[in-house]
Amino acid sequence: MFSNASMAEESSQGGLYHWVDEQGRRHFSDRPPEESIDTHEMELPAAQKISDPQETREINERLQRVLRANEQKREQEAQAIASEKAHRRQQLAPACRKARRDLAVLDGPFVYVQPDGTTRSVPLKQVAEDKERLQQLIKQNCN
Repeated sequence: MFSNASMAEESSQGGLYHWVDEQGRRHFSDRPPEESIDTHEMELPAAQKISDPQETREINERLQRVLRANEQKREQEAQAIASEKAHRRQQLAPACRKARRDLAVLDGPFVYVQPDGTTRSVPLKQVAEDKERLQQLIKQNCN
């Protein structure tokens, strides 16, 4: 089933096999392929073992330092975001107060004053749209 280009490689350290089938797909297994094909030895580096308790402690301490540094970084980022939000709320406070006052005015009798000082009556539909716009502005920026 395998073409001449197919080959299997076996590890001398416990039987890791690697081969490419006739469709060009790579296979890895701890068992040789069922079909008979050429086998070549495959060199794998030996796994590093940590047997020294002191080395294990040092690795654990380095890991703990990295974890603490990552946690401190997340806390600093969260503080920066909170500070930025508080600053934004402070900057928007006057606009929020005005929006809330304007919304309260829209609940009572009123008239719109034009830039030239003249007044005009307002259709209820426009009042409802203005109230909705102010409520959205307050919701998005003032809470």
